[in-house]
Amino acid sequence: MLHAPFPFASDMVPAYHCITPHVGSVILFLVQFSIYCRCIDWVCFLVLDIGNPEIESIPVGTRILDGLMQGIAVRGAGFGIVALAGLAPAVKVLYVVMMYISVCKS
Repeated sequence: MLHAPFPFASDMVPAYHCITPHVGSVILFLVQFSIYCRCIDWVCFLVLDIGNPEIESIPVGTRILDGLMQGIAVRGAGFGIVALAGLAPAVKVLYVVMMYISVCKS
């Protein structure tokens, strides 16, 4: 069925038939993985920047929300609340890895 309208996609037919019955579990896995990655970004933003004067100057409640926003936005949009120059080097490396994961085509 897939190869009729798209003859160039005939190599994808076996993969399509393998994934089709399991679409729900694949989507669930992707959602869980995305939430897991965002939580890692959030926690690492808060933990790895302990002692950083630029981050420590933000009040705790705002810092927690800023970390959540930073963790969500950096993977998809590449922007954030805090300037990347003010973050710890370990957080920058983590963001590069997470950005690579978000654009990687397995």
